[in-house]
Amino acid sequence: MVALATSAVLAPFLPILAPLPLVTVLFLHRQPRQTRDIDARDAATLRVVSANLLLGNKKPERAISKLISLKPDVLFLVEAPQEIVKLLPPGETLSYDSDTECGVLNVAVWTPHSVSQEGFIPAGSRRFPMYRIHTPSSRWLAAPVHLTAPNVPSRKRFWARQLDSLTVSLPRCEPDFIAGDFNASWCNSKFQKMCRTTGFLPSGSLSSRLLPSWGPKGLVSLLRLDHVLTRRGVNSHSLRLHRVPGTDHRAVSVVLSRVPYSAEVRRQKLS
Repeated sequence: MVALATSAVLAPFLPILAPLPLVTVLFLHRQPRQTRDIDARDAATLRVVSANLLLGNKKPERAISKLISLKPDVLFLVEAPQEIVKLLPPGETLSYDSDTECGVLNVAVWTPHSVSQEGFIPAGSRRFPMYRIHTPSSRWLAAPVHLTAPNVPSRKRFWARQLDSLTVSLPRCEPDFIAGDFNASWCNSKFQKMCRTTGFLPSGSLSSRLLPSWGPKGLVSLLRLDHVLTRRGVNSHSLRLHRVPGTDHRAVSVVLSRVPYSAEVRRQKLS
């Protein structure tokens, strides 16, 4: 009787409930790469923090203090002129002030480990320096990214060309991850196409890709423009967004992990 009663109650909702198993499978399939297949003893991890500090930031000391308090292994900054870069604590710092001839605009990397530059990633009218970060357990190749804001037709064309260029250059340059202000949300079809074509997907869960990181004057966040994109084989977890004084962007922090080369070789020998 209970089964019959339950069936009678659910019958009107069957057209809605029927697709749920398929939707669930598709949702799980689309989740970012997880860390469950990595042995904790072998995993090399890196805590990444990325932030757009906003040119003209009137609270630079507080902004830097906030970002360093997140204890990054590597900190990527865009819209970071030299007067802000100089506020970074002791560590390894490499930066570019605005250089339109070079195509690099106010980007910087800071790390408590060692770092070296290894060329550029071409992106249309811009180029993004690639940095090799050396931690005690591994080496990571990455780049800070800042695409043109597509807020007027001419800028939109620049932005589209930059995405098209990344679609070609990312597979060639093979960084482990890129991070910064892409001026695009996951809802943007062109941004999605670039990510899926290259295999560089936003860190975090599918739902977290839509968490807003930017809003006018930073009062209310409306759109997710800031991302950490990782290549296949790099896993991500613990993604967070953080308010940063003086900027209208929230910083993104995430922990990345992967199997180091030495561990992979050891596994292949054992298999």
